[in-house]
Amino acid sequence: MKGGAIYNLVPSDNVVRKSGSTYSPSTITCSVSKLDVNSGQSSTNPTEATIKYTKDDTSTEYTYSGALTAGSTFTKSVKFLLYVGGNVVDEETVKIISDGANGADGTNGRDGAPGA
Repeated sequence: MKGGAIYNLVPSDNVVRKSGSTYSPSTITCSVSKLDVNSGQSSTNPTEATIKYTKDDTSTEYTYSGALTAGSTFTKSVKFLLYVGGNVVDEETVKIISDGANGADGTNGRDGAPGA
């Protein structure tokens, strides 16, 4: 909560599944929801909110401006950060998981990291 308002990041999905070289969903988007505690009114993507993101467990922050492509923009995870008044007020991480048999990560028939 910041200044009588509750802000939340809303990614388009909470996980990306990788099967071979196919990602589902192939892109991830993110928006902001705001609830004004005093008036009870809600809004989407208020102007005072800024979304940034980091990719693949790095600390470099990028300004979010639209859909991010799994397998290209990020290959392990993307973490969205919500800034209001220069402070981080929410964060959400979307991870890529590799599909495998019986719920185990797949290795695509090779030794090594899942999904390699």
